Amino acid sequence: MGGACRNVSDWLRLLDAAHPGLTRVLTSIYPRDTGRAAMLKERLGRSLRLYVREFGDTPVVIARAPGRLNLMGRHVDHQGGRCNMVALDRDVLIVAGRRADGWIIAANTHGADYPGYRFHRSQLPGPDEGSHWRAYLDGMAPPAHQAPQRSDWSIYCKAPLARLSALGLIPQAYGMSIVVDGEVPTAAGLSSSSAIVVGVMEAACALLGIRLQARQFVELCGEAEWFVGTRGGAGDHAAIKMAAPGHVAQMDFHPFQMSGLAPFPDGYGILICNTRMQARKMANARDQFNHRVACYHLGRAWLIRTHPWLADRVQCLRDLCPSYSGQTAVEVLRLVASLPVEVGRDELRAYLGGDVVDAWLSTHGDAFNRYPLRGVVLYGLAECERSYRTGELLRAKQMERLGHWMHISHDGDRVVQWNGHDPQPFSMDVSDAAMNRLIAAADAMGSGFDLAELPGWYRCSTPDLDAAVDLARGVEGTLGAQLCGAGLGGCIMVLARRESLDAVAERMAEQWYAPRGIEPDVFHCNPSAGSGIIELST
Repeated sequence: MGGACRNVSDWLRLLDAAHPGLTRVLTSIYPRDTGRAAMLKERLGRSLRLYVREFGDTPVVIARAPGRLNLMGRHVDHQGGRCNMVALDRDVLIVAGRRADGWIIAANTHGADYPGYRFHRSQLPGPDEGSHWRAYLDGMAPPAHQAPQRSDWSIYCKAPLARLSALGLIPQAYGMSIVVDGEVPTAAGLSSSSAIVVGVMEAACALLGIRLQARQFVELCGEAEWFVGTRGGAGDHAAIKMAAPGHVAQMDFHPFQMSGLAPFPDGYGILICNTRMQARKMANARDQFNHRVACYHLGRAWLIRTHPWLADRVQCLRDLCPSYSGQTAVEVLRLVASLPVEVGRDELRAYLGGDVVDAWLSTHGDAFNRYPLRGVVLYGLAECERSYRTGELLRAKQMERLGHWMHISHDGDRVVQWNGHDPQPFSMDVSDAAMNRLIAAADAMGSGFDLAELPGWYRCSTPDLDAAVDLARGVEGTLGAQLCGAGLGGCIMVLARRESLDAVAERMAEQWYAPRGIEPDVFHCNPSAGSGIIELST
């Protein structure tokens, strides 16, 4: 492993001596903010010293994995949509060494909130599960893959090791000593959990000499996180791995591929506002997340059942979008209009068959027993269209239009519209009459009708998130605002002219955080480097 694996004492000596090579490596991660490199150096020293106290002076590798921000392309990576990702300058550090006793033992620099844990190599699945990973997970009995409580972060370390073990890539006697230091806000829509998954995968592959192509790495990380109980895609993991400093990384899925890097234009900035209202992948939140994903798949199956000619053309919703398929907006809207507005479980089984339906119904609890197929599918198609064309807007520096699309995208998740202190329920009308009006308008406008202008109805925001978005939108110089990640809590992102970012932060502190008695947590996002192993040339 060359300059990647060194004794802890050697790493500490390099840090203390301000070794020029190590300084260059750390600075290259945050080219727009040298202060962040100094903070990374401090955190790295803290992590290494904890490792020595817990495990001794052994050879270790150091992995770094950032949080991520998806500028456009929310909820659609598992539908083949494009994500437009930046790596946050907030990240997770992993210091890891090999053990010969089969134990995986981990400590956290924030041990008061995240106690250490241990589990044995024998608890990981064997290679028989490698080619049947989804079936293996679906057959696991709770609580083996239930999402964790706040203090139980072990499952995110276990998940990548479980995936590698199921592929027969981890020796029987293999163990790991791990120290984790994280500064990505948790349960905030910034992929703090996925950053741990990616960081541990990076460290394990480095220690075991496993060489994966970027596409393989990303797909395995996405599949690994299914171990937690969710059934999302690999968009977060792709962003964490493939992001580039100062750029927005554009990624397609099914299959995964990098479709380009677009420079983030000067003169603009992104502000992250952490509401501290945590979105947990557990209980009701996890069920709602999986329910919406199920609506996509059930909607696609319904379309194919109703229009058999789609069977060979539509592997995921993206395949219906004008920018991918060449179909007109009128044709797409007519297909959407053929879906039921809402349907129950019995109706789904009767029309599609239990063999198609039950696998998706099993991903969430019985409380979510109605399926708004039309609104969810319309959101997915419109978001795929927006996300596919976001790179063009960035390269042309059409930031006002990008901000406008952010507003529309959030409206697809919105649950209330705020009018002063009086929130009113919000929804997009997707009734038969409304769809007929849309189809008539699209037919009259021809190529001038843009599917990207439609929000659809996904509904994964909350009243407080909607309030935060609406407050930010009211600041002069704000171009767009929307929730981050899967929703149901967490953060919002604000795209604004750079000179307006402080005004947005002040508005949020005074009118959103203060009335709720919450300490403000607002920070600028400077697009940084993706994940990797910290390595010095020897």
